[in-house]
This record gives sequence, structure tokens and C-alpha cells, in this order.
Amino acid sequence: MYGGSGVLAIEAVSRGAMRATVFDRDPKAVRQCMALVERLGLRGQIRVRKGTVPKCLPTGSRFDLIFMDPPYALEPLKVLELLAPMCAGVLVLEHRDEAPEPKGLMLVDSRQYGDTTLSFYRETAALQSS
Repeated sequence: MYGGSGVLAIEAVSRGAMRATVFDRDPKAVRQCMALVERLGLRGQIRVRKGTVPKCLPTGSRFDLIFMDPPYALEPLKVLELLAPMCAGVLVLEHRDEAPEPKGLMLVDSRQYGDTTLSFYRETAALQSS
């Protein structure tokens, strides 16, 4: 989510992810990401989608890993709650403020790097069934 250049998706694929999808609303970022994916020969593994969150979210999809790096000024709670049913594994949120507590997701870890925090969530239903 908020994929920008797509380098995190490229990194994921280079480390063994079978597929990745990058979402961003900025046409320039989407064009640059698509060009980079093409140049690296990864079109079959990385999809790039233009659109605003949450409108661009694919309904009925499930993802093993969701990495969300929204602009820090954005309040991510609503988007996290929309992503909860799509989370088949881990959702990672990059943020500065206190970690939100979205319905459907449970905070399982948090790591601070300077003024940036990475919060790791799992789907609540998956945690209750294990």
C-alpha cells in the first residue's frame, strides 16, 4: 500500500516472494514503478495498480504479507480495518505516532527505528483459531 517506487515489492520478490502487488495513487510513482518492473523483467511477478486507497483495494483477495507505508499525516485506522479481512499472514504498518488498534487485527510486535515505528499485526480470527 502506498508503494511509491516499488522497491520493497522488488526486494520481496528477490528474496523469494512468488508475487507482489504495488498500489499507489500518484501517476508519476506508478509510471516509475512500472518502468522499473519492466527493466528488471519482473512484470510476471509484480503487478502495479494505480488508485486511491481504499478504492483500489481488490475485493476478495488475501495477502500473506501487507506492507503499508502511508504518508505520516494520514490516519491509517480505517484503511487497516479494510485490510484486516485481506490479511492471511502479517500486516506491517510504518508510522510515527502510537500504533492504532484496528478491529480485526491484533498488534503482535512493534519495532522503533529513530522516529519511525514498524508495527506488526495479524488477523484476530487467525490468532484465535491457533
